[in-house]
Amino acid sequence: MLSYWEKNIFSANYDCVVVGAGFVGTHAAIQLLKARPKMKVLLVEQSVLGAAASTKNAGFACLGSPSELLENIDLRGIDAVVKLFEWKWKGINKLLGEVGKQKIAFQAVKGYDLFSSITAQDYDSSCERLDILNDLAKSVTGIYPFYEPLQGDLTKLFGFSNFFAKAIQINYEGQLNPAAALRFLHLKAQNLGAQILCGVGASPNIVASGDGLQMLELTNGLRINTKQVLVCVNGFAAPFLGENSVVPGRGQVVVRSLGANLLRFKGNFHYEGGYTYFRNIGSNKLLIGGGRNHALQTENTTEFGSSAVIQTHLNALIGHILPDQKTQEEANWSGIMGFTPSGLPVIKTMKPGLHCAVGLNGMGVAMGAYVGAQAAKLVQNCQ
Repeated sequence: MLSYWEKNIFSANYDCVVVGAGFVGTHAAIQLLKARPKMKVLLVEQSVLGAAASTKNAGFACLGSPSELLENIDLRGIDAVVKLFEWKWKGINKLLGEVGKQKIAFQAVKGYDLFSSITAQDYDSSCERLDILNDLAKSVTGIYPFYEPLQGDLTKLFGFSNFFAKAIQINYEGQLNPAAALRFLHLKAQNLGAQILCGVGASPNIVASGDGLQMLELTNGLRINTKQVLVCVNGFAAPFLGENSVVPGRGQVVVRSLGANLLRFKGNFHYEGGYTYFRNIGSNKLLIGGGRNHALQTENTTEFGSSAVIQTHLNALIGHILPDQKTQEEANWSGIMGFTPSGLPVIKTMKPGLHCAVGLNGMGVAMGAYVGAQAAKLVQNCQ
């Protein structure tokens, strides 16, 4: 039951209510208030801290591994891949511009596309097409070469076992703390005048309430009138869109510590066409996640939790990454992503006063700021 004070704070009429206070929704609110400081903007978040994907990812700031990008070129065409590459590049730089590198523990690192001995031919075919990817990357970033064969034996350089000895090096990637990034984005949105209501979901039944307003009902019973609603709930979008254009995908992550021992590697590592990934945290912790390709049907879910199949897969890989090393589990969690058939986010006006920006396809850290800015434009154009 709500108190008088709670109702008094949040029951005012709003210019825009943003449903979902993760990277996309919070960036959208920031852009709206920068453009129109007098707007009344409310961010509604069902979890404690935008925790469906924005704070439950691996903290990669990346544009895609070569094998992943080449597969997408074959599947969707180069124009779509160039568009996504550009959105991710702009998104990462916009995020860093909003919060700064130091606050979010950003580090520029090398990335590596790894292959198994079974898929060694994928390494050769990827290398044969690196010119295509380097030309693409240069046209967007100005960096050349962006991708190149790793000089040296992967297993000797990093101490891995059971991987193909050759890999492709990615010369521009980053690591960051996603929870810190979202925390500072929330603070920035609030400093600009946004209100944030966490721990409360929103009903997808949004109805007209007269005088050009729409009524949004929250799970705590509060009813809010607003001129516009912007839905930014990513993998939880289906009830709002009324269609299956966004499919949820659960991602599982594990962190293991070596205690007093040190890792022999630093950087971001991509495996199985980007489905599985790992990185260092500091000098003695391994973060590993993904593996949805080993149980795609069961992982197309909005339920948090873990899968024994995927945990077994990740544990086996840990044995190859840190052979003969004893580790202690420090954390184990899952997040919910949103995937679209096109591989592109859904950014559209569904009806007058109701917009969405969802389906980040596992690239919310990279694209979130850019997609949020595009979503804000939808709202501004309807003011």
